[in-house]
This record gives sequence, structure tokens and C-alpha cells, in this order.
Amino acid sequence: MVSGEVRAAVPTAAPREAGAESSPAWEVFVGERFIAAFAAPAPARVALAFTEAANGPTADLEDLVGRIPLGPDGVETFALMWWPPTGDTVTAVVRGDAAVDLASPGGRRRLDASGIRPWHLADFRDVIALRVSSSGAPLDAMDDADAAPVEPSRRFRARSVEWHAVAGAEVASPEARGDDAGGAAGAEASAPARSIAFRIAGGELRRSAVPVLIGRRPSRPLALPEPVELIRVEGGTGALSATHLELRLEGGRIVATDLRSTNGTVVRTGSGTRRMRAGESIVVAPGTVLELGGDTIVEILPTQDDQAHPDRQAPA
Repeated sequence: MVSGEVRAAVPTAAPREAGAESSPAWEVFVGERFIAAFAAPAPARVALAFTEAANGPTADLEDLVGRIPLGPDGVETFALMWWPPTGDTVTAVVRGDAAVDLASPGGRRRLDASGIRPWHLADFRDVIALRVSSSGAPLDAMDDADAAPVEPSRRFRARSVEWHAVAGAEVASPEARGDDAGGAAGAEASAPARSIAFRIAGGELRRSAVPVLIGRRPSRPLALPEPVELIRVEGGTGALSATHLELRLEGGRIVATDLRSTNGTVVRTGSGTRRMRAGESIVVAPGTVLELGGDTIVEILPTQDDQAHPDRQAPA
């Protein structure tokens, strides 16, 4: 693990006292730079995908999130923690009833989904410990006496999963980048979200700090109360849906969502090409190319902040 140790307490079959609540069981996968926990049992295809990720080459955040199916037959509850190559931040992604408790020298705080769809994502600095929890669990000390160390490349079921920084390891400055401004001191989201930089069909550079809807005749969903930018794409072969793709910021990262388009969306990065599922949301890094319906190209471009953090770029 990145400058730290994963600890887990396995479920016990011992009878509980009357009235006592049981801890939720998690299906957990530990890689060299990530911890993923799903409400047990994890779907078979998710278990296979994350077993491969834990045992294969070091996976980036976009690849890991892309392995989690959403929608009617997808994963409803999960928590994912990922460390970039620099190791100076922790990115947490939660959905459903999952939550991540984070400890810093200034105190403890919790990141939960808060009803945000498709997930809630935030980056944190100054983290010395974290734990997979549930949104209704108490925010108490991270010192489960039954937890034992776990090595990377492992899959197991647990009622408690924690990560602790190695004693003496350098801790980054107390700063976090995210979209959740509340919580305890330290490990706190405070920096404003950066804008989305992109280009459509080789045109001019566009920037937006609000969600962007792209299509032949994009329209604003009635259920979306926040401001949006509608971008109408002229010409093409008609393969582009009326409202085909959404780009939005989540915790300082760009999330692309295929809005159940007719002809689909293809994602191209330096590490490969794949087709998004209808309604799927994925994190996209600068350098990613999105093909909408086969004839409209959307390029995700770096901002000045991305250029200062090369680890955010899509792999070449």
C-alpha cells in the first residue's frame, strides 16, 4: 500500500447480544494503490474485474471506476480509495450507503454519498488513517482491536477495513481538493473546483465550471436544478442523440455520462479503447477522446492546474 498498512476484521459467526446491531459485510479488494469495498456479496463480474486489477499492473482511478457497472443491474453501494503515483493525496469515491471516514491531525470527518448520483468523489490531503464505513455508523476512533494487517493483491470479506499511514511517514500539508466543503478540521475539501476544458470536432477551446450537455438539440432535464451549459452540435450524420453526453465536475475531476444515447459513446485513451454502457458515468482525464455516435469527437483538454499535476493526465 502507498506508505501505509491495510487492516481488516473478518466477520464473526458468534451470536450477538439481543438488540445489538451487526456491522455490514464488505467484499474487499486491495491493490498496490487502491482499496475497493462493495456491499457483500460483490457481483461476479465486479469480483473478477477487481481481482484482476489487484493482481495486475497498477491501475489508475479512471480504469478502476470504469470497472464498476451502474444502472438498474449495477452496483448500488461501494467505496473506493485510490492513491496517485505521487502518494500525496487520497481520492475517495462513494455510492449508496457506503462512507469513508478520514482522520487527520486536525480531527475526523466523513465522506458519504449524500444522495449524489452517480457517486460522490473528493480528493484529500493530510490523511493519516481512513476506514470504510456506512452512512449510518458512528464516527468513532479507528482502532478496531480485531483488525489484522492485509497484504496487497488480496480479496476478502470483512466487517471492518482500515488504512493507517506508516509511522514516521511524511504527511502532506493540510489541504484537500473536493466538492464537499463541510466536515472536521484537516483533511477538508476547500479549494474551488477547476473548470472543464474541452474541444468539440476540432473546434475552439471551451471551458465551463457548470455541467455541460452535448447533443443535436440538448435540453435541460427538469430534475436538474443547477445551471447547465447546452452545446448544440451542427451537421454530422445524425448518429448523435438529441442530448447525448454530459460533462460535469465531481471533486475536482471530470465525469462523463452517456445519457442513454442511441448510438453510444466510445472512450479512447493512450491505454486503450472501450464503449461506454448506456447511462454509464466514468471519470475522464485530460487527453481522453470521446466519440459520440461515431462522428462527433470531444477532446478533454488539460487546464493550468492539470499541467501543474502531471499525474492527472490520461496515460500516453
